[in-house]
Parts: sequence; C-alpha cells; structure tokens
Amino acid sequence: MLTIAIPCYKSNLDYLEQAIKSVERQSMKCCELVIVDGNDVPDIHLQELAKRYLNIPVRYVYNSGDKSMAGNWNFAISLCNTELVTLLHSDDLLDPEYIRSMFYLANMNTSAAAYFCGAHIINKSSQRSWSFSDMIKLFIQPKGGMVTLYGERGIIALLKGCFIFCPTICYRKSELENQSFNSQWKMVTDFQFYIDLLAKNKTIIGTQDKLYFYRRHNENQTSKLTYNCKRFAEEVAIYEQVIDRFNSSADVVSVASKKKIIKLHLIFLILKSLIFFRFNTAYRYFRFLIVSV
Repeated sequence: MLTIAIPCYKSNLDYLEQAIKSVERQSMKCCELVIVDGNDVPDIHLQELAKRYLNIPVRYVYNSGDKSMAGNWNFAISLCNTELVTLLHSDDLLDPEYIRSMFYLANMNTSAAAYFCGAHIINKSSQRSWSFSDMIKLFIQPKGGMVTLYGERGIIALLKGCFIFCPTICYRKSELENQSFNSQWKMVTDFQFYIDLLAKNKTIIGTQDKLYFYRRHNENQTSKLTYNCKRFAEEVAIYEQVIDRFNSSADVVSVASKKKIIKLHLIFLILKSLIFFRFNTAYRYFRFLIVSV
C-alpha cells in the first residue's frame, strides 16, 4: 500500500484542502493520509482539518523535532508504515491516476528506490501556467515514455538539469537504507538526495505522464529563493561538491564544471528583468552570474 504524507509549515489552508481533496479523488485509494505539522506550536486548524475528511483515513501528527524543511520531510517518511510513501506538497494537487500509476511503476520495478512522474504547472488560481525552467525540463529530460536513472549516467543526466519535480516522487522505504534529506539545504535538498541514491547504485524510475499539478506562486519557497539568488548559491555549491566527490570520473566532472543549466537560467532571468524594466533585479542576477558562477 501507499501512504500520502503532507508536510506542513505555515501552509495556506485553502491550498491544503485542495490537496487533500485531490487525494480523496484518487481512482485507487491510499492506505493513509498523514498531515505532518512542522509549525513552531501545534496548529489547531490542521488538527481540525484532519478530522473533517471521512472518505479516507487521515492522521494528524505534530513534529516536535527538527523543523527544517528537510527535517519535516524526514519525519514524515519515518511516520509512514507502508513500503511506498509520497510527500505531497501542501499547495499542490494529484491527478486522479497518480496512486494507480505509482503502484504500476513500483510493481514493474520492485528494486527501484524511487518513482516519479511528469507535472502540469498551475498558478495560485489552479489554472495552467508556464515558466522558463519548466519548459527547459522538457528538452533536457531523457526521451521516451519511461526514464531510468542509475549510477554515473543517471547523475550526469540530472547535472544537465534536474528534470524531476521533487513532490511527484514516490519513495520505496526499504531501498532508501536510512538515507535522509540534508537540512543544510533549502533549495537543492531533493537534488542532493537523488545524487546520494544514485551514488549508492540505487535506481530511480520515472514516467513522463503528467500525473501531478505543481503550483508556482510568489509566496512559495522556490520563488523567494530564486529572487534573492540563494537557490543559485546552493546549486553552485552542490555542483562543486559533486566535482570533489566524483573527481575520478572525467564525464561527471566535465558536466558539473560547466554548470550550463545554472548559467542558462540566470541569463533568462536577466533578460526577463530587463524587458520589464527591473534593472536592480537584472543587476543582481548579472552580478551573481559573473562573480559566483
């Protein structure tokens, strides 16, 4: 069976309710939905919300330990009693066929550590949206209906541009070998996790079917970390770590050293800022590109 866990921290309750309803609408029901409260003090609204849904088993749990994003994710996975676990973001939505498709992938590839799918991009109003980084993912991801990532070849594929939407991942707990997310990071937490899995010769399997709705809006973590360039600082740092870690692999080092996807993203943001006369923002991106990349 599969458990859906929703890590929450100052979550928008309207978005969260939409996320829960998307779990309710699944064509194949989950074993349990766990609402993980990572706030500084227990949130009464989350507790009440957990009691409201009767069509699926819902459990509320308060995280009294590590409240970083990585800590909340680790705690959420540890709570789940099933072999398969998905960490659904509190502002996103699942396609009705998500769970059924994850079961299909898991049954076809029983030794893989994680499974993922494609995603539709939606805005704050749940309408289909578009972004440059998401468009680029369509070009850099491996071609074909199914994607298999393994070893150095898998690492190289992700270094060219991480095309995996983090919350689409379904984890197989027995294959994670107690691997945890690193609280050092705010933006590349998932990317480091994938690299660590592949470095252990674990397999990640994916389908390009879009079974997830990923919400982009100005209040989410990604938007904030992009604007202040902290995401790019982390991306540069993780690429440098990969260079040191895999220094015996010329192919990995070659791709990591170029940092093409980071440069391309910054150039796009510079041009976009100039078009909208946001000169200070353009300068901030330009300075980071020249000095730090």
